[in-house]
Amino acid sequence: MKKMVVLTLLFSFLLSAFNCAQSKEIQPEKVNDYYESSKNIVKNKHYYFIGEVVYSNKNKEKLNSNANTIEINNSKVSGIVMSLKIENKSFNITGDIENYKALFEDDKRHISVSFDVTRVNQTYSVFIDVKPNRNAFLTVSTGNYNTISWTGTIKK
Repeated sequence: MKKMVVLTLLFSFLLSAFNCAQSKEIQPEKVNDYYESSKNIVKNKHYYFIGEVVYSNKNKEKLNSNANTIEINNSKVSGIVMSLKIENKSFNITGDIENYKALFEDDKRHISVSFDVTRVNQTYSVFIDVKPNRNAFLTVSTGNYNTISWTGTIKK
């Protein structure tokens, strides 16, 4: 009876170790697929940033993605970036895109997008960092240390 229990435990351990080894082999392939997919989305210049969390220093709030989406469409952007409720500020970044730059670091699988939007004598600097795991970080700044940062994803 003891031998049966020991064999069962040994078999269970070996099976879980084999499953873990397979998962680790698949992971880099998925990351590469995510990166290539994100790269194609950004190159197309028509995509959405869907905000999931807004944050400032150590504070953060979960967002309603239906109301927190920015659309980048070739030479135009539309959307409103909301801050934490306690900060009570927002930026309407709807307008023409100026100085659009997309940098692709294939070795790190990292994408950086930056552009400016001028609206009513106010210039907004927009930065989007896309990580290889599909997470994206949006920062909108007006200078004067006035920024709003979001975590989310990009989609077609």
